[in-house]
Amino acid sequence: ALRAARAAVSDGRFAEARRQAEQAGRLDTGLVAELRALATRSEEDEARAGLSLAKIEAFLESGATGPAKQELDRLASEWPKHPELAGLRATVEGSGELVAGLRAFFAGDWAASIDRLTPLAAEEPARGDVLAVLASAHATRGLVRGGREGEGAEDLDEASRLFRAALQAQPDLSLDERYFSPRVRAIFEAAKGS
Repeated sequence: ALRAARAAVSDGRFAEARRQAEQAGRLDTGLVAELRALATRSEEDEARAGLSLAKIEAFLESGATGPAKQELDRLASEWPKHPELAGLRATVEGSGELVAGLRAFFAGDWAASIDRLTPLAAEEPARGDVLAVLASAHATRGLVRGGREGEGAEDLDEASRLFRAALQAQPDLSLDERYFSPRVRAIFEAAKGS
């Protein structure tokens, strides 16, 4: 029972650890108190880590990648083996590229937007938002290059493919009319219907 309690604490199964510790307590009450304290301390650590994760998510949602990276570094120093650490690091680092890609898109530099977002989309193919902006950059560039009749056919085909992938990753995805032109939204809608 004592081994099971210690294993439960190390796996983060605190209720199970307490139950096992109480069973073992019939043998050694001092050890039960130690295991209970360890389980409680682990729960507090997990709560602090959860708060840190929530802060990182809030920073990322607001576009504040610098503070998100600082909080991530703090989390990594306190809990270097936290299971979400590697994924978060990729997200925080990728968010900088996402912000740069969005800035380029809205500044009208579609080539720079495509250059920034293509590696991010390859690393995180389940990010419908990244795929949608990348598709929008291709669509806009394709339209500016003359559409299907001009030099834009390849970009328009890529935009359609990326919009389909974005919808597969995030079926409820939509393009806000405040940020995307009617022609780009029409290409998106066509991909949605196919």
